[in-house]
Amino acid sequence: MSFPKPHSFESLLFIKDGAILKRIEIDRIQWVHSDGNYITIQTLDQKFMLKMSLKKVCERLPSEMF
Repeated sequence: MSFPKPHSFESLLFIKDGAILKRIEIDRIQWVHSDGNYITIQTLDQKFMLKMSLKKVCERLPSEMF
């Protein structure tokens, strides 16, 4: 039996969805779109809409990937 490889903290992005803290694996992010003070993050299987500036998200994502 094999178990999934654990992720390092640097490979994860944590976002707040209401009262729930959600974990997004950075390597699963396909694109990020900005519209004013809101951003949309599209992963391989989910879409997240957040009230956050693109600048703030870029500070949290590795520059070599985005």
